[in-house]
Amino acid sequence: MKDPLFRGLTVGLLAVLLVATLFGVRAIPTAARPEHSMSVSGQAILDVVPDQAQIQLGLTLRAATAQDAQKQGAAKMDAVIKALKDAGIKPEDIQTRYLSLNPVYEYTKDGQKFLGYELSNTVNFKTGDFAAMGGVIDKAVAAGANRVDSLQFVLKDKSKYSGQAIDQAIADARAKADAAAKGLGTKVTGVKTVNIQDNNYIPRPIYGMADSAKSMSGAASMPVEPGQVQFQVNVSVEFVVK
Repeated sequence: MKDPLFRGLTVGLLAVLLVATLFGVRAIPTAARPEHSMSVSGQAILDVVPDQAQIQLGLTLRAATAQDAQKQGAAKMDAVIKALKDAGIKPEDIQTRYLSLNPVYEYTKDGQKFLGYELSNTVNFKTGDFAAMGGVIDKAVAAGANRVDSLQFVLKDKSKYSGQAIDQAIADARAKADAAAKGLGTKVTGVKTVNIQDNNYIPRPIYGMADSAKSMSGAASMPVEPGQVQFQVNVSVEFVVK
């Protein structure tokens, strides 16, 4: 016959287990406990010499009829594109970007007066030969272009700067995380997630060249200096802390 005390302990243990089951109480393994983490952003900006220039130029003209405007515009733009090619610009680096033909009216107190048709044609070209670029623009203007809308220095190959910038941006994020963890009395023990935006660079466009396009023809070659562009990488890192 079993000891009454033993029977009492057995019944009590079963009762505890029954209550734990009913109320969902269970032990949580250490590995399954939620991790503490902090999200930190990092940034790197590299000043680098650009390796390509993108130039947008074109022509605007007016004629009495739409057919005349189109005919004159086609002839002039053919001459401009030929001048670009003769100056060494590859055909695949020349692209028509905009073409429009619209009636033009003058509005007065007596009503509107038809002035003709205005045609606008814009072409982009790109080159890595910065020394010759001013001369190329001069030749395009001499051939008939009367607008130089913009000149923009860019990075043709961003990959050679991407790794360096990512390393610097992550190091920036880690330094911030370490400083924050120290202030909070914790320690960074790992990385949970990383988000990288490495396709950003900040070109420096040059505008306001259209007014001087006509005066450039026949003048000394326009000097152009590339300077630097900024290549930027941003990262967001979620660090595990303990």
